This record gives sequence, structure tokens and C-alpha cells, in this order.
Amino acid sequence: MRSLILAVLLVHPVHALTWITYNKSNSGLISDQVYSVCIDNYSAKWFGTDAGLSRFDGQVWSSYTTADRLAGDRVNDIYFEQSSFGPEIWLATDNGVTVMSVEPDAITMATPYRQDNTGLISNSVNAVTVDAAHIRWFGTRDGLSSFKGSEWGSYTIEDHLSANDIRALTWDTLGWRYAGTTGGGVSRLRWDDIDGVTSASPYDYAWSGLLSDNILSAYIDAQGIQWFGTDRGAAQHDTIETKAGWEVYTTEEGLVNDIVLSIVQGPQGRIWFGTEAGVSVFDGATFISYTVEDGLAGNRIHDMAVDDDGALWLATDQGVSCLATGGSRIEEETLSPRSFTLLRNYPNPFNASTQIVFTLQARAQVELEIYDLRGQRIRNLIAGQLSSGEHTVKWDGNGGTDGIAPTGVYLALLRLDGVPVASHKMLILR
Repeated sequence: MRSLILAVLLVHPVHALTWITYNKSNSGLISDQVYSVCIDNYSAKWFGTDAGLSRFDGQVWSSYTTADRLAGDRVNDIYFEQSSFGPEIWLATDNGVTVMSVEPDAITMATPYRQDNTGLISNSVNAVTVDAAHIRWFGTRDGLSSFKGSEWGSYTIEDHLSANDIRALTWDTLGWRYAGTTGGGVSRLRWDDIDGVTSASPYDYAWSGLLSDNILSAYIDAQGIQWFGTDRGAAQHDTIETKAGWEVYTTEEGLVNDIVLSIVQGPQGRIWFGTEAGVSVFDGATFISYTVEDGLAGNRIHDMAVDDDGALWLATDQGVSCLATGGSRIEEETLSPRSFTLLRNYPNPFNASTQIVFTLQARAQVELEIYDLRGQRIRNLIAGQLSSGEHTVKWDGNGGTDGIAPTGVYLALLRLDGVPVASHKMLILR
């Protein structure tokens, strides 16, 4: 699997970029201190700030505060869920959790969840995620809480967590949930529907490749690789073994700063690192970095997200920066003659079928394959010459000889002339 990953990441370097800035003075952003960013299924952007929540649909801005039943005005994290009730976002605040229905024409606020009316272990909530089983996880100052249906659960160092102060959350399709802590490294938990949390084990500085036990960010990329940002640099881990499969990156390797607050995989498989002193992008071989001198709104990058058009959105301490699509995203001369755009699949998530769309700038030998997160190919959708232009390919969710692919995350891998050039993550919900 590792050779596949490296092939996807080794692409053309990024050169001159044009950044678009949104702040209180030129937009409807409620505050310039932006801690979190999330993009919903309708391409609306949500920004959590120290003064409330802002939404931008590309034309209109709107904002929400405790006056609109937000649990707290400081929104530390946001996560989008396509739930059985419809599209929702979950907000981690400094005074509990709030869930909102986010239908474009009917945005509503639910009752805030706090210690006094739920099983939430603490009202100081730093992180939120929703896994493939629709279990909501809340990382707080005093431990980890889970919520599914009407059942709450909480976990602390007495339940094998390595530390109680949870700063970052993520999960993979193998059943692991990762909780990045302050002072305890990463706690890994497995969940099943019979016994709940069945095991917990740590990644820590002493027994793993982590550079520090202070975890500030956690991310699983489209290939299933784990990334952890710490106060001493970033770590990459490509197995579930505690000691094996680690690589680390610091300012010595090219990071702009060793305090890594956020990580995301952007267009063409590049990994972006938001730090205390700017943002760095890694193509698998080299780093390129950007700061306010290059057009960033602010140097402290709290969070990042990528929209369906491949635009990168950054939540900073001085507003929002956007690395836009089209001519303002990447200088055209940096693209190869066989350049492409793997746009998106829609719908995503999907059940019966989905459409995968990409564009070729020149005629090429094309392969479009579907992989599961173990790196196993389950379907070949295209193998042949295609002309330039936009192409749409339907995948019916069939897993080849194994029948219908089950619920989970899958990768669409695009090869041009035999070389992997991009991958795109898709979610099936059965």
C-alpha cells in the first residue's frame, strides 16, 4: 500500500498562489479569531469563532450566537454528519455541544447538550467527530464522551485513556477511534455494537514515533494514513503497530513551524500543515511554505478544509483565507501537459450509485479504479484512451467478485499513462 501512496503524492510542486481573505471588514464573518472550518454537503462553509458561528454559501453570510441557542460562543470544532434526521452539523463549544439541521432552506438550532441535561462529561468541549457508525464523539478537557441514539458513554484515564484533556479526534474504517491528548499522546479505542469500547492503547513519545505527547491535531488521509500534529512537529503513521511505520517532519525537513495545529489533504494528494507561523504543503518529497507575507490572512492556522471544487479554506487568527479554484488556485504553467482535475463524486455519501467526474487537458491513457482502505482494488471502471474534456463515470457500488461493496470509505484512484496522479475519498452508506 505504501508504494501506491507515495506515487499519488509525488506530483508537480506548487508555486505562486493567490489567496482570498475574508474578515469582519470585508465580509459577514462574525469575528476574525477563527478556530474551526467545516464544509457541508451543499458546499456551504461554516466558521467557528470566539464570538459565534458564521456561514457562507458563496453569496450570503449569516451568523449564530448564544442568542440563537448556541451552547457557547467560542466554537472550537465543527463536524458535518449526514444523519438519519438529515444533514446536521455538530459544534464543540466552550459551554457544551450544539447540533444544527443544515438544510439550505431550513437551518434550525437544536437544544444545546450540556452536563446538566445529558451524559456529556464536561462542558468544555475541544473537538467533535462522527464516525461511520454515526457515533458522535466529544473530546473535552475532562475526558471523552460518546453519544449514539439516546445512549451516552464517557471515558477517562480510569478507562484506559492516556490523558483526560482531549484536543483532537479522528477515526478510520478499521474500527479505530483516535483521541489526541495533552500530555498523553494518542489514545486509540475500538468500538463494537455489543461491548462498546473493547480496547484502548496509546501512541506516546516513549513507545512510538511521536515527537511529543502533546497532540494538537489528528487526521486520516484518503489512503488511510494517520497524521498527528504536535508541539514539536508532525508525525505520519501507516500501520496500526505502535512502533513501526512512523515518519516525522519538523522545521529541519522544511515545515515552517514545529507547532502543528491542523492537517488536511488537499488537491493532488498534497498534505497541508497549519502551524503557529504559517502553512506548509508537502508533496511527498519537499515542503513549500506560505505566511502573511505571501497573502495569508493570519499566520496562526487553527483549522483547514477542502471543498468539492478543490479550494482550500483556512481558519486563522486574522480571518479566513481561501486558496481558490481556477486561475487563482495554482498557476497554470505549473501543470503538466497531461494535467487533470479529479473534481468530486456526487452524491457523496451514496447508497445505490454515484457519479465520478474528472477533466483531462489532453488525450491520455486513463485508468480509474476503486480501492478499499486496505489498499485492495475492488473495481476497475475505466481502462483506455480518453480525449480531453470532462468525463463522468458511474459506479454502482459493485465490488467486483465480492458483490456489492458494504458501508465504508472507498478510494477512486486516477492513473494517467500508468502513473497514479490523484485519489478521491467516497462514502457508501447502506
